[in-house]
Amino acid sequence: MPSFKIFDVAGSGMSAQSVRLNTVASNLANADSISGDPSTVYKARHPIFEAVKSSLAQGTESGNAAVHVKGIMESQAPAAARYEPGNPLANADGYVYSPNVNAVEEMVNMITASRAYEAGVASIESVKAMAAEPTSNAPKADATTHTAAVESTSHVVGQTATSVTITGCVANDEETYWLKDTSGADAPRSRNWKSGFLRKRPAPIALLDATHALKLPNYVGQRVAATGTLVNREMRAQSLQRVAASCG
Repeated sequence: MPSFKIFDVAGSGMSAQSVRLNTVASNLANADSISGDPSTVYKARHPIFEAVKSSLAQGTESGNAAVHVKGIMESQAPAAARYEPGNPLANADGYVYSPNVNAVEEMVNMITASRAYEAGVASIESVKAMAAEPTSNAPKADATTHTAAVESTSHVVGQTATSVTITGCVANDEETYWLKDTSGADAPRSRNWKSGFLRKRPAPIALLDATHALKLPNYVGQRVAATGTLVNREMRAQSLQRVAASCG
């Protein structure tokens, strides 16, 4: 699949998830609104996604599919009635009606949408990184050119593996250790839903024990300064220095 096709597909997914995040924000914002008429009270809204192949189906690439928002559906679940005769919005029988918004479901939708959006961003960044590889457009006319390309690639890898020091909080997830809430000039950053995907925030780093002697479990829950080689948000740590006894 050509890179511009990947951008189209990933971009359509990110756009769709943005709509989903907007509906979640609308639902949560109106969760406490009320009305004296169940037909006029706010109803939870959810986007309907549909696969689109026609715009990308060219030649042998008919299997590619983007996604678009077909529409916004209002939930048909009944509104919850409460007896509040003293409420100025109550009807003649003293009842008010609240939206059919489930805050727990909306939070799950928000997390799911944000993860899907981040996945789209990651796929675009991966394609851009692949396109930037120095050997991608290298000529293959002779062995001399091939050798030069290999040396160029080795040089880039050597630069990528430069030792850096990043401060963060050590956490673990089953068998994986992470450096979270990172800081430092070399700390990677990414966008997420907490900043509306407009501002980059510190990104977590997978922490590997390059020396097999760092005893990472002893540092869980503590803030440390980790020194090692960083490649694709994965650090092969060579040393750890405790900065604070807790992450608070």
